[in-house]
Amino acid sequence: MQFVAPHTTSTIGWAEASTINVADLRLWQHAEDLTDAIIPPAYDTLTPDEASALVVGTTALQAALALTIVPIHDAVRQSRMSDIRIPHVESDDDKVDRRPAYQRVADSLLEDLRSGALKPGDQLLNEAELGARFDVSRSTVREALRALSSQHLVVTSRGASGGTFMAEPDATLVSNNFSAGLHFLSLGSKLTVSNLLEAREMMEVPASRLAATRRTPEQLEELRETVDGPARGERSFQFHSLLLELSANPLLVVMTRPVFEVLRDRFLRDRAPSEFWCDVEHDHRGIFAAVEAGDPEAAAAEMTLHLRRLRKTYMEIDTADSEGPSRPVAAS
Repeated sequence: MQFVAPHTTSTIGWAEASTINVADLRLWQHAEDLTDAIIPPAYDTLTPDEASALVVGTTALQAALALTIVPIHDAVRQSRMSDIRIPHVESDDDKVDRRPAYQRVADSLLEDLRSGALKPGDQLLNEAELGARFDVSRSTVREALRALSSQHLVVTSRGASGGTFMAEPDATLVSNNFSAGLHFLSLGSKLTVSNLLEAREMMEVPASRLAATRRTPEQLEELRETVDGPARGERSFQFHSLLLELSANPLLVVMTRPVFEVLRDRFLRDRAPSEFWCDVEHDHRGIFAAVEAGDPEAAAAEMTLHLRRLRKTYMEIDTADSEGPSRPVAAS
């Protein structure tokens, strides 16, 4: 990296100053704020050639420091400075926020929720106050609130004590939104049936282990009802949903149920052979027995066998989908 390094302003002409490239100027601009203590005291007694030799080959930081005592700035501050064309290099601070105004307001309120500045149940400022805070019109504020309301993040009530409030958490809504997103992803190639089955096993096996130690007598009776008859369709879904609830971990419910819903709706609906459902009924009874006995390891082992047994049918349906229109998979 080469730098022009004249010793005094009297020895630098405009032609020389104009040879300084953009990088040189930017280094000099930043270097003026750096401490002189880092520069050797005798540096300003060096000849131009000696100053240049010191600068050439140094790191970017050393070059910036050296430029603090190279008096090129007096030259570039002359009237001809306006003729210099320095290309603008965009920085993070220069980036234009191209989001619509209402989205910026909505995102700011959402960030307040994430940071804890706003909590569920807190009342927001009124439209005029929000408009003043964000320097936007009331119509922009209303659009932002509609966007948050569509995501069930705020609720509005009328009357003397009315207003707009941050919504209380609702695990069902979160799970439903997650399910909709997974359904959409599963339509493309970014989320395969193998991905779904792998994720389901990673979550539902531990959930079964927890269910065996945390279930209440009432929950156990509810689960029993799902294994007393055919396990097809909705009854199978109820079994797995209840088992997740028996884990007493709401996050497992939120994360796992959508995965099961996508597998059910996308691959199993009216397409699995009768032998598949016979295996499901058998496996469900085995899982229930382990949960009823309060044996977490047996419950986890039974669930692992169950999910791995189902994999074959899911993969066959996925293969059939890739080869043509959806159709039932023949028993093998």
